[in-house]
Amino acid sequence: MKETFRRYWKVWVPPLALVVLDLCALVGYQLLFAGNVDQLRAEVDAEQARLERIAAQRSELAELVLRARHSRAGIEGLYASSFGTERERLTDWIREVKELAEQSGLVPSAITYPHEDLVDYGLLERSFIFPVRGSYTSLRQFINLLELTESFVVLEGVSMNESEPELQISLSLSTLFADADRGRDGT
Repeated sequence: MKETFRRYWKVWVPPLALVVLDLCALVGYQLLFAGNVDQLRAEVDAEQARLERIAAQRSELAELVLRARHSRAGIEGLYASSFGTERERLTDWIREVKELAEQSGLVPSAITYPHEDLVDYGLLERSFIFPVRGSYTSLRQFINLLELTESFVVLEGVSMNESEPELQISLSLSTLFADADRGRDGT
């Protein structure tokens, strides 16, 4: 059998050489490239985790943008409906306050109308200050009617002096108007 191997060495040496080369290539791959594959796999996993974090942040930002747009639309609606311009609402507002006072049994006299510009917000604040005579019950009824009105009215102050037979009451109310001369952003 030894003789057969020697005689046909040209037949069996090339396949043996290929097997040895394959074994060397496999060992070389294990030593040189298998570590790189694990490293690349770890990098891909890290990038995937980073991508997921960025997608979550993007989703949060998209939600914030949506809420900001909704808030801006609400503010614009508030300015348009509740804070119409002074020209559009002042007369109706004064009439409504006088009617509510009279309904309550309080008759305003000597009304003053101070105002203040709220430039940063594109608003004008108009106050309505007036003294009345009436009972505590009438005052409570007036305040209740103010709370029930759909108009934007703020009761800023009430002061009373007791005198017979009625109280002397000083009321201070205010409301806001959109500044017709200025934009909503103050420009």
